Amino acid sequence: MAKTNCESRNSEYLSEIEKQNYRTARVFGSHLRDFDKFNDGNTDEAIELLKSGKMDVYELLKSFAGYLLNKGTLSGKTVRYSVKTARRFLEFYDVDISTRKFHIKVKLPKALKIRPAALSKPDIVKIINSLPDIRAKTYVMFLASTGCRAEEALSITMGDLDLAKNPATVHIDGNFTKTKEERYVWLTEEMKRQLQVWIEYKYRERTIKSRDSNGKWVKRDIEPVQDASDFVFLPYGNQKPDNLHKLKNMLHAQRILKNSYYPLYDTFKAAVSRVGYPKVNFHSMRRYVYTVIDGLGHNQFAEFCLGHANSEYWAKPEAEKVKTFKAVEPYLLLLDIEALEARGATVERKLEASEERYEKLAEQSSLMMAYVMEKDEAKKDAIAKQLIQKGYLPKSA
Repeated sequence: MAKTNCESRNSEYLSEIEKQNYRTARVFGSHLRDFDKFNDGNTDEAIELLKSGKMDVYELLKSFAGYLLNKGTLSGKTVRYSVKTARRFLEFYDVDISTRKFHIKVKLPKALKIRPAALSKPDIVKIINSLPDIRAKTYVMFLASTGCRAEEALSITMGDLDLAKNPATVHIDGNFTKTKEERYVWLTEEMKRQLQVWIEYKYRERTIKSRDSNGKWVKRDIEPVQDASDFVFLPYGNQKPDNLHKLKNMLHAQRILKNSYYPLYDTFKAAVSRVGYPKVNFHSMRRYVYTVIDGLGHNQFAEFCLGHANSEYWAKPEAEKVKTFKAVEPYLLLLDIEALEARGATVERKLEASEERYEKLAEQSSLMMAYVMEKDEAKKDAIAKQLIQKGYLPKSA
């Protein structure tokens, strides 16, 4: 079926937006579908009337805002975005719109502002400890110590890590940043060690169960091999495509990240709701990092760490950036590593002691059974001597 003129215009406009950001193009596409429904599918004709001066663009956009509000299902924020998307779309096709007249004539609902929950370090630690697996714990700990956006962190590959450097650094690919500018972030020593634990766990040899071509469950051994293109925080087997300048490969990479993001986010939301933080999201970790660094009097460094373009630190020498990071690093630590190691050693000693007791009980039980079952008196006496020597029977026995 041939595309209508309106569909062709939409596709042309969205393809231009897609060059900058694929997700933005998808959102704009949803808003433009609403705009076309409002125009009864005659958006193309409306554009021609607007360009010829036979239709008032401000009345059209005002009516579109009313149409969206009458739906009763959209927030004020969504209505504002939809109308502004329609405005940009019309401007793309040479419909003149005065910014001053638009603000005077087209009144849009104000978006409801909800102040995000402020998190303290104990809150972050409680959230991390509530997460059910090592991957989720490491990922959220990474967000809460670097200030990276959720997708930026998911896009990191093994080749982006330099854990041998001091401090350890992580390269953030500009293809996945909001500003489309690559950058580096530094890792606290604590975060570096946690990453090493996760990587060791991820690439461990193991036996897994899966269905074969006939649908039967079979066991197979896997020996994971590290590759520079492996996504760090995704399960083994997910790799970053080559040549991301090709749209097909970039879309494939975004699908991989999207398919991994939502299960991870669902796990996170279930955990934070369970421990009493239902409004906390991944972006809350980013705000926490900014608050910590800014609170130390390093506002410009906080802007730089979060990848904001308005920081003077972009132009500073590397040595000065590292010096500032070293100054704020102690305040970005989330867990008391020494206490954890001491507690881990205590637990290990307890486990070793329990295992030793179990082995002694097993040996005692085996000898007692042999003593009871043995018919030969000489052998029976020998077993009794063993029980006495090992302290399993009193000497008077």
